[in-house]
Amino acid sequence: RFIPRLPAGVRLFFLGSGIGLLLYLVYHYLVYPLRVRITQDDIVLCLEPLNPIVDHLGYWLTKMSDAADIVYEVDSPKVKILMDIYHQQLTEGNIILNIRQYINLIGHFHTAGVPGRHELSGGELDYQSIFRVIGELGYKHYVGLEFAPTGEPNSALKQALELAK
Repeated sequence: RFIPRLPAGVRLFFLGSGIGLLLYLVYHYLVYPLRVRITQDDIVLCLEPLNPIVDHLGYWLTKMSDAADIVYEVDSPKVKILMDIYHQQLTEGNIILNIRQYINLIGHFHTAGVPGRHELSGGELDYQSIFRVIGELGYKHYVGLEFAPTGEPNSALKQALELAK
């Protein structure tokens, strides 16, 4: 559901539940309206695949490849992917491979440790390597920290910044 007006230029786009959604419906209710609407606003819309395993049971857009198909089909520089590394690790893994494959389609990154959505270190992801690859590929935008610290928040932030150096 596209919500046309929210404060401060914020746009929400929910792809929600609906396992087995037909490609026709995706095209008819998502791709075509995006093509029309995105040319009217001065925004970049980022589609976020989420994990259907832990946090978003039944959510339809779960894989980077599916998000990329939509971005390619809309064919506008104003539609990108928000790659949430936490969600993608749970859904399909292959984080660095997917970053390399889809970097030109990625408009923003979210980060959190796996498991638990906590600090970036101490889990199953090597964020130092992930950040290095993101930098090597020329990404120049923000990377969002979307985690709940288990300890003191300032220490967790400092730790995340160290991994990004």
